[in-house]
Amino acid sequence: MSLSAHQLSVGYNGHSIVKEMNLTLPEGRFIALLGPNGCGKPTLIQLIRGLLIPSAGEITVGVKTIAYLDQSVSFLDPGLSIVENFLILNPDAQPFDAYSALASFKFRNKDAEKCVGQLSGGERMRAGLAVSLMSSPPPQLIILDEPTNHLDLDAIEAIENALKLYQGAILAVSHDEAFLNNIAINQTITLN
Repeated sequence: MSLSAHQLSVGYNGHSIVKEMNLTLPEGRFIALLGPNGCGKPTLIQLIRGLLIPSAGEITVGVKTIAYLDQSVSFLDPGLSIVENFLILNPDAQPFDAYSALASFKFRNKDAEKCVGQLSGGERMRAGLAVSLMSSPPPQLIILDEPTNHLDLDAIEAIENALKLYQGAILAVSHDEAFLNNIAINQTITLN
């Protein structure tokens, strides 16, 4: 089991954000987390990532490696190149391994040496996926937080193609129904 939550609740100043939520995310399944702004999607992500403690219930993360990709792919250092980021985040990799992995995400040769801060939103998301998915070991769970916001159709298609090959579990927060359909979401959970 990649992730499970039982009667999970959290709130601030006496106001419940997530209330008695149950969630099961088996390995290899893709789940979309939907709901209006303010319903607790970011709070749930923080709970999963261990950044918040629930006020009630329990959450169990059953995987060792999680990749979290927000809209700006903030885990990448914008002052470094894509290949430098890859090598820092994958310290056992050799430069040849990094270039080879990045080439499979269309960052070939000099493109892998582009500074992350100079990338478009789509390139940055693709770079984040390359660094995450091609790491050793690859993440067993990917959390995507509005990954297609501000991206053009070509960038979205590149991300969809990368995720179609992914074998682990995905929890995707997105309002983009076409994107969710194209990555073959298995289940939808709506927060109110």
